[in-house]
Amino acid sequence: MSNFPISFRIAQTIGLSGSAWLSGNIVTYSMATVPAILHTVHHDGLPLSLAVKTWRNAYELGKAQNPKIAAVTAASFLYCAWAVRAGTSLAPLTPRNSPLLYGVAAVLTVGIVPWTLGVMMPTNNRLLAKADSKGELSQQSCAEVEPLLQKWIKLNVVRGLLPFLGAISGVIAAAPWPLEMI
Repeated sequence: MSNFPISFRIAQTIGLSGSAWLSGNIVTYSMATVPAILHTVHHDGLPLSLAVKTWRNAYELGKAQNPKIAAVTAASFLYCAWAVRAGTSLAPLTPRNSPLLYGVAAVLTVGIVPWTLGVMMPTNNRLLAKADSKGELSQQSCAEVEPLLQKWIKLNVVRGLLPFLGAISGVIAAAPWPLEMI
């Protein structure tokens, strides 16, 4: 039987599974969704004006769900950090650096928000402006869409790595062995 209260185990489960799922969800946009859109442009003749609108629709779906999932996941990791801090009954049951590692997991997971706002928004805004244009894009705008989407793919992969690293930090914090052995 576990010495950890059920609330702690639930928070661990939400933190670990939430950050891993979030990473996979985000990276899927870069590994499958946008490449499929570009494939359809090159092989099936999808106009770039429709391709960028399709990207916008996928972007809006991710924008609506991922920050909320990141917040809940980070809150779960922060609860874990608080529960195992020095002086608590759970502190002796976890590796010495667990509070720090859970805190790092929280910061990395919710880090998708500042990464998006601080690094990705110029690219996002340029793509959104093209998606919001009426009718066909000009030849110059069309020439800019694919390089912007390729740049977005790379930036989004980095964004997806943040919760992945958060999951790794959370796993190390939850590990039943002392960190000195790693």
